[in-house]
Amino acid sequence: MYREISIITSCYKWEKYIKSFLHNLEQQTILDSIELVLVHNDPSDFEMKIVESFKKKHPWLINHIIVPREPISVSMNRAIKNAQWIYIFNRDIDDIRTNNSIELQYTTLKKYDYVYLTYGDFVIIKDFEAREGQYLTSPEFEKTEFVRSMHCGPFRAWKKEIHEKVGYFDEQLRSGADYDLMIRIAYNYPMKKTHGLLGYYLNANTGLSTGQAKLVSLQQKELLLINKRYNVLDKIDLFISASEYKIYDIKEDGEFLPVKTFVPHYHVHHYTLSDMIKSLIFSVKYGLLRIIKFIYLKIK
Repeated sequence: MYREISIITSCYKWEKYIKSFLHNLEQQTILDSIELVLVHNDPSDFEMKIVESFKKKHPWLINHIIVPREPISVSMNRAIKNAQWIYIFNRDIDDIRTNNSIELQYTTLKKYDYVYLTYGDFVIIKDFEAREGQYLTSPEFEKTEFVRSMHCGPFRAWKKEIHEKVGYFDEQLRSGADYDLMIRIAYNYPMKKTHGLLGYYLNANTGLSTGQAKLVSLQQKELLLINKRYNVLDKIDLFISASEYKIYDIKEDGEFLPVKTFVPHYHVHHYTLSDMIKSLIFSVKYGLLRIIKFIYLKIK
């Protein structure tokens, strides 16, 4: 059996989703070309029973790695390093892929040899397994935009070899690690959009990155870190602090490495008066939106 695709995912206390996740995997049009690398944090007996039943049906399909609870970025790095094949497909366990999405992205990567990462359109849903929601149309790749904004969405696929140059997920980040890695990839390699709907992204305001009722969320702190790290100075929120992070270093395997290890010609930009004015305007506007969201989530 010839396989080239490794799907990586991590889960912790996902009893609600794991059965549907594995069923969705079975529906993929090129199932025989896939391995699933599942890093399972402290699994319950119910979760283990579901996975073991799946393994009996597809013994060749799943690499099931059981670990104590650990940060999600650590688990995702573990999954990448245990992946056997050429192409890495990122998959969150509570999202749903269309049945042909893996084949569509695989075709893009095979057809365009110069492309190292592909992404595409998706629908934001508020209820698990819903099929109606907000359709997000991803833009075509432009390096100048992709190094300063998250345009890759939740359904991404890339060549495993890129990690030799761009490193892995920053293990000090819990919410923004995927965005940070996508920026490093965009600095180093061309990307290409895969056309066609790739899946359904669950945003029920319950996860790490989608916002609890806090005035300053984890997501907002890590977004500030990333904007400072990559000199996106017009998106610096002056009312938020990220002092608990090492902003200009990336954590891998418990060690900190400077960003310039992974991004050519990297430098830390120092504020000018113009930058300060842009940041102040952004901070006031974004601060008001943050307060409105906080009040809304409290009332809700």
